[in-house]
Amino acid sequence: MIKVSRAKKNIEATIALTPSKSISNRVRIIQALIEERISISNLSSSGDSLLLADALESLLPEINVKDAGTAFRFLTALLSIKEGKHTLTGSERMKKRPIGALVNALQSLGADIQYTGEVGYPPLQIIGRKLKGGHILINATESSQFISALLMIAPLINGGVRISFNGPISSRPYIEMTISLMKYFGAKVVWDSSGISVEEGTYNSVPIQIENDWSSASFWFAMAALADAAEIRMQNINFNSIQGDVIVSEIFKNFGVNSVQVDGDVILNKVLDFKLPDYFEYNFTSCPDLVIPVGFVCAALKIKAHFTGVKNLRIKESDRLTALKNEIIKLGASASIHNDSFTIDNFQKPADEIFFISYDDHRMVMAEAVTSVFFNQISIDNHVPVRKSYPEFWDHLRSSGFETSIT
Repeated sequence: MIKVSRAKKNIEATIALTPSKSISNRVRIIQALIEERISISNLSSSGDSLLLADALESLLPEINVKDAGTAFRFLTALLSIKEGKHTLTGSERMKKRPIGALVNALQSLGADIQYTGEVGYPPLQIIGRKLKGGHILINATESSQFISALLMIAPLINGGVRISFNGPISSRPYIEMTISLMKYFGAKVVWDSSGISVEEGTYNSVPIQIENDWSSASFWFAMAALADAAEIRMQNINFNSIQGDVIVSEIFKNFGVNSVQVDGDVILNKVLDFKLPDYFEYNFTSCPDLVIPVGFVCAALKIKAHFTGVKNLRIKESDRLTALKNEIIKLGASASIHNDSFTIDNFQKPADEIFFISYDDHRMVMAEAVTSVFFNQISIDNHVPVRKSYPEFWDHLRSSGFETSIT
C-alpha cells in the first residue's frame, strides 16, 4: 500500500517527462525489421518497452510479455514473418484480451498461427514464414494496435498490403503515428478514402530521437486542474507531436488549465478564478487513455460528465470503465456505464478516508495519486503498476512536493 499526501494545494514543479513508450515500441519493431542498427536516443525504460526489448533480443521458443498488450500485438505480427517457431503468451489478464481480428488478418496473408488455448485469445503458437501480400478487411473498432502491427510488417510482405476497415476506426491517431514513423524510415504508405496501401520495400536505418510522452503528461494536467494554483514546466515536450494525446492540452482548458510552449518545454498554469463548467461532454474515440485522468478530475470537481467512444476501455489492462466507476464513488460521485458511454453525476460527500484499488492498472494508479492535491491524503493498494508506462512517476511526484509512504 502507498499513502500519498500533499500539504499545500499550490504546485510549482519542473519535470522531465518519461519518453513515449508508444513511439519507442514502434521503433523497436521497425529496428527488428532492419538489418542495420538504428541510432535511437531517449528510448522508453517503461516496463512494457523493456519487455518488448527483451523479447526481441532473445526470441526464445516461449515468449511471455506478461501484461504488455502492445508488445503482444506487435510481436504476433513480427513473429509471423520471422523464421522460427514460438509460443507467445502473457498474464492471465492478457489471456482474456481478444486477438482474433489480428490473427485472422495475418492468416489471410498465409501466416501459420494456432491458438493453444481458447480460440480468439492468447496464447499463440506462431511459425514464421514469408507472407504473400493482398487485401485485408479488418474490424477497426476493436484495437488500433492490430492495424499498426499489420502496417509495420507490410513492407516486408511480398506484393505489399492493402488494408480496408470494417466499422469506425478506434484510436486513429495511433495509426497515424505508426504511418508517420514508417514513412520516416522510408516505407511507402498511402492512406486514402478507401483504406491504407503499403508497397513492398525496405526500411532505412536513420537516427531518431523519441519524443517525451503526452499520455503521461495528462496526469500533470489533472494535477494542475485539481490544485488551487499551479505552474508546472514539462521539459522537452512539444505541441508539434505525432502523439494523439497532445489533445490533452485542449481538453483541460475546460478545467482552467492553460498550457504554452516555451522553447522546448510546455508550461501549465492554473487559471485563477476560472469558472468551472457544470457539465462536460467529450468523445474519446481518438484518445481513450485520457478517459481516466479526465474522469477523476470531473468526479473530484463535481462536474457532471458524459463520455462517449469508451467501449474499448473494457479490454485494457483492467476493465477501466468498471474500475473508474468503482473508484470515483470514493470521491463522492456516482457513474453509469452504457454500451459506448460513461456518465458521471449524483454527487455526495467524499469518503472520510480514501483508499483506492489499483486493479494492477498504471493509469488508474497515477490518476488516483494526483487526487491527493485535492483531498490532502489518499491511499492506494499497490504502487508498482506505474512501472508499466511511467517508471519515474513517484520520483517526479516527490520532487514536486508530495509525500509518499509505502507499507
